[in-house]
Amino acid sequence: YKKIFKKLQTFSKKYKFLEVHCSFSRPDFLSLLKNCGILVGNSSSGIIEASCFSIPVINIGIRQKGREGDKKVIEVNDFQHGLIRKAILKAQKMKNDHKLRIKSIYGDGKSSKRITKLLEKKYPEKISQKYISY
Repeated sequence: YKKIFKKLQTFSKKYKFLEVHCSFSRPDFLSLLKNCGILVGNSSSGIIEASCFSIPVINIGIRQKGREGDKKVIEVNDFQHGLIRKAILKAQKMKNDHKLRIKSIYGDGKSSKRITKLLEKKYPEKISQKYISY
């Protein structure tokens, strides 16, 4: 891990557009994710969370192989510069493809509201509003 991180730091010094970080808090990560153009890496968050923001993802390596992802996930199984570059160009085109923003395989984020409505309709007398006061 430390060797890989050192190499990435060296690479980021050569290319000023690139920043390398060890980790982020969840709120910081989601804020960065919301505002990024393309996510490149090997993380389940690239496959799951990035989908919610319609961000193209380049998943490098086989660590996430078999994990369900949407149309915006580009798999690059080998760490070859040419393959990664080709994937980045494809992801840049995807970023502007409005058809790929229509649906996420993970839904629209409103399932809890729909479930609540169904439960309230079926059991109106049994659901009560909870209040927390300190």
